[in-house]
Amino acid sequence: MLTLKREISHLIGYRSDARAFLEWLHAAPQRVVLATNADRAGMALKLELTGLDRYVDALVSSEDLGAPKESPEFWQALLNHEPHDPQRTLLIDDNPAVLQCARASGIRHLLGIRQPDSQRAPVDSEAFTCLDRFAAVMGA
Repeated sequence: MLTLKREISHLIGYRSDARAFLEWLHAAPQRVVLATNADRAGMALKLELTGLDRYVDALVSSEDLGAPKESPEFWQALLNHEPHDPQRTLLIDDNPAVLQCARASGIRHLLGIRQPDSQRAPVDSEAFTCLDRFAAVMGA
């Protein structure tokens, strides 16, 4: 599987304004945790290609927690692994099922991504506010 990911590594990169958003977050006082369904090997490749890890305080894979983000068990395990106040937590995710499960698990601030795949048409959600650009979160 990792060989296949290396073959498509040219597709791994940042969304248009994601790096500026991550720099903004990194400079802010809150803890920034990247929670992902990517396995550790796939995540290592992404980190090698992007340097994303320099912008976050912690990386947590569903592989580490034994459950996918679409599962309530993930959010309970994340709370134990990375203590946080769900009422003060912001989650941005491109998967509506993840956002729904996070909401059911008590995460208060939820944002979707309007166009999760740049090769496909944008999608709208009635359940969640969706971002076109991260600049909207930064107030820019």
